[in-house]
Amino acid sequence: MLADITLDDPKLREQIEDGLRRIVPNVKRLSVRRSHDSVTRYEPWVTFLDVGEVPPAHLSEGTLLALGLMTALVAANRPRHVLFDDIEKGLHPTAQAHLVEIFREFLAEDAGLQIICTSHSPYLLHNFAIDEVGVMRLGPDGLARYQRLRDHPEVDKWKDALSAGELWSSVGEDWIAESEHVG
Repeated sequence: MLADITLDDPKLREQIEDGLRRIVPNVKRLSVRRSHDSVTRYEPWVTFLDVGEVPPAHLSEGTLLALGLMTALVAANRPRHVLFDDIEKGLHPTAQAHLVEIFREFLAEDAGLQIICTSHSPYLLHNFAIDEVGVMRLGPDGLARYQRLRDHPEVDKWKDALSAGELWSSVGEDWIAESEHVG
């Protein structure tokens, strides 16, 4: 996909590179090269300010995740609903905050876009309002239960004193009603 974007729309590639740089600040440049073991496979190479060019096999999990997220968001055939699972994985808390900023920018530009993220990071949740956070847990029958964090029985007591991440860390998931299951 990056190879196609690089050839067909260099401005989109620049948008990916700029977003990657916001999440991973020491990124200097993004390039795409043909794989040595394949005629039709391409690989992303990232040039860092402090270490130079790095092949994909040596990129950190966080850098690869950020690159994949940015590529998915700028793609011309992006779906209307985008789900990112464990988006904090491999990312520094500051990088997580920048990623949320980027998500908000895409949402502001496209009212029809919906981004749904899962996370186990209270640090990531610091970037969201209590009204924006949903909480899930598995019931004894194996079905997922879901409620919004704002529906916690003591949210009014804590909403002005705690961030979404602090509140979730404090209350956990056990308060979610057994009858509130999701498929």
